[in-house]
Amino acid sequence: MHSLIIKIKIAVEKGQLNRVFTTRDVIDWMRGYCITKPDGFEYSPISVNSLLSKSSVHNLGSSSTNSKMLDSYIIDGRKRVYFFIR
Repeated sequence: MHSLIIKIKIAVEKGQLNRVFTTRDVIDWMRGYCITKPDGFEYSPISVNSLLSKSSVHNLGSSSTNSKMLDSYIIDGRKRVYFFIR
């Protein structure tokens, strides 16, 4: 079983998610493709946002063991978008 970040990467590679995506895009994709936690419950939006943030190279100070697989930037002055760097 793949981790959620790997599932997101595969979804981008398959074209299920755009190459550049927001937290909302990921949440909508998870609902549309019935992506759930191992216990069958949905991931909370806060958990998804946290995962994306901790997986970003902009969060280098994080003590998280998540691989820094994402880069990100702000659009419209407030919305963060993410994309895979490898």
